[in-house]
Amino acid sequence: MFEYLTELVTGAAASPWVFLLVFLFCALDGFFPPVPGETIVVAVAAISWSTGTPWLPLLVLTAWAAAWVGDLIAFGIGRRFSRRISREPFRWMRRDSVRRIRHGMDSQLETRPVSVLLTGRFVPVVRVLVNMAAGAGRMPLSRYLPISLLASAAWTAWTIALAGLAGVLLPANPILSAALAVAIAVAVGWGIDRIATRRRSARDRRLEHEQEQKLEQEQHEQEHHEQEHHDGRGLQLRPEGAR
Repeated sequence: MFEYLTELVTGAAASPWVFLLVFLFCALDGFFPPVPGETIVVAVAAISWSTGTPWLPLLVLTAWAAAWVGDLIAFGIGRRFSRRISREPFRWMRRDSVRRIRHGMDSQLETRPVSVLLTGRFVPVVRVLVNMAAGAGRMPLSRYLPISLLASAAWTAWTIALAGLAGVLLPANPILSAALAVAIAVAVGWGIDRIATRRRSARDRRLEHEQEQKLEQEQHEQEHHEQEHHDGRGLQLRPEGAR
């Protein structure tokens, strides 16, 4: 049974239609998070490492092009429907975690767009939000295109490398290598998401603390100014003989 399933999977992977499947799923994953584009790429790449089919260089180019196209579509959606997106039309946009990411993303895109777009590409939901935010924020295309191309290339290289690790560990079992590659990708994605969440929480706490200190300082300066104003008026109102 397992041998039959292996032959079925490897036969499907050898079909030229697999490149179209990878392109569609990977591109959709760039602007519609429920689509498991990353899972498809990792699984097919692991089979390629184990069996030699589909042809790995063409698979790499397909995944890279699809990831870039998906990011460009998300960027275009953000630019075209910025007002509608601000009203959070989708349920997943109304999650507290997603709102925190969106609120802190605009200022970060202005100060460090390269690092934000690069790191955001590796987290499924964040990759959609960051590209939509770049479009909604009217980032110039001349600035966005090379950064997004670099981000999609880095993501593709990382994904293929993870699949290669699984393919090397289980070269004689393409199905198991694909399952292992998907498990590794999920674990790494979860780890990146946890690290990013902790960093955002730490940054939010720091900003909140700085804001509290700023408010306290402004309140202290206001009280000091009111006290000086009160003392000045008292001095003006004192009788001439008491001066």
